[in-house]
Amino acid sequence: MFCRNCGARIDSEAKFCNGCGVRTGKNAPKISRIAVGVISILLLAGGGFGIQQYLTNEAPPEKPVIHESVAENRPVTNDKKGIIKASQEKVYTILTDSGIGSGFLFTSNGMVVTNAHVVAGFTDVMVRNNAGVEEHGRVIGISDVEDIAVIEVAAYKGQKPLPVEMEVTDVGSEVIALGSPNGFENSASIGYLTGVDRDISFDFEYEGVYQIDAQIAPGSSGGPLLDAETGKVIGINSLLYNDGNAIGFSIPLYSIHDSLISWIENPMSASAVASVFGVYETYDYFDWLEDYDYEDETVFYYDTEPVYEEEELVVSDEYYEDWSYDDEVYEEEYYEDWSFDEDVIYGFDEYSLWAFVENYRNYYEIALAYEDFSYVSDMLLYDSEIYHGIADYIYEISGQGMVFDFTEQSFLGAEIYDTYALVHTYESFDFMNAAGEWTWEERSKTYTVVVDEYGYYVISDIVND
Repeated sequence: MFCRNCGARIDSEAKFCNGCGVRTGKNAPKISRIAVGVISILLLAGGGFGIQQYLTNEAPPEKPVIHESVAENRPVTNDKKGIIKASQEKVYTILTDSGIGSGFLFTSNGMVVTNAHVVAGFTDVMVRNNAGVEEHGRVIGISDVEDIAVIEVAAYKGQKPLPVEMEVTDVGSEVIALGSPNGFENSASIGYLTGVDRDISFDFEYEGVYQIDAQIAPGSSGGPLLDAETGKVIGINSLLYNDGNAIGFSIPLYSIHDSLISWIENPMSASAVASVFGVYETYDYFDWLEDYDYEDETVFYYDTEPVYEEEELVVSDEYYEDWSYDDEVYEEEYYEDWSFDEDVIYGFDEYSLWAFVENYRNYYEIALAYEDFSYVSDMLLYDSEIYHGIADYIYEISGQGMVFDFTEQSFLGAEIYDTYALVHTYESFDFMNAAGEWTWEERSKTYTVVVDEYGYYVISDIVND
């Protein structure tokens, strides 16, 4: 037997030629019918190129090059752990005198987006990053219709913001909610987008919002909702419906993008921001003096020097018998409801009394919600019976899950005396006890208001009539 390749004699039972090493034809591999069938399937599936190389034993050509333009159009995907870690650096805790919320960096010039209800009534807030560093922020845009607001933080200028998605996200997409739920900062929860185009009217108009099952809670408001695949911001977490199974709602970013940009390009003034909700009008019952138009009102003069200087009320040490206006002398009876001692103003008027009591009611609701007496401690006469009574009550209800939802407070009138005033109100609220039972409560109350040693109103007693 001779080799068909080199012609050398080989043994009939040999598998290889001793001269050139080529496999003999007797034992060469054969392609079975089954193998042919498999090859056909691979060809239909696009795998024919590899089979052809096996059969022809030819060197494969170079791998085709993917054009950069095509690659750039494809979404960049990351693992969820990497997305969360990178995004948390641009997610913040928003702090105000009334509570906390969340926000995220929207532009490279230091603009942070949050919910309007997080910063309602405030022009200046504190913004804390994931490292615990606090920076001053100024609200430059807010709406009382859409639950959105923009905060300018000068310290964040030049930082790269979170990427945003300007298209509708599909139901079933995996999402990540970031923020500070219940004050637990730098939290992340993963879930799915379970609904779209939900319309809800609750203090604000929420139109076409996303429904999610990712866990959110009070404090999550204003935080970003991310697409878990791309890491882009698709919404602003805003609402929680908690009736059995908790359902969250997020405002789609694309739907309010134009409003956010308009504020960034044309910031609102501090007075315009404060006027949207008017909370400052009741937060400090003497703030109204700062905006008082003295030119249109009576101004008293003493020795030709104005009483009002630089919009601050100046009280003279001199007795007021020589005050005059338009050459007319005012009698001492004008001051019968006022007394002066060491340049501190002591006096009552219905406007400031009602503003003070209304302000107390607002802070009392916050104190009950956060179970923190400090919110109202400085509005009560120190060491009085009502001071200790309110402190003990807040301590007693702490941890029981009770809910107080104040619904109405009406001013019924005031009785003004030399050293105190009585403010009469009608109040109602919805109350949920520790057993989860809701009731509607109403009260007629009388607040006794006095002036402390520093000249500020404080409450010395509260009576249910």
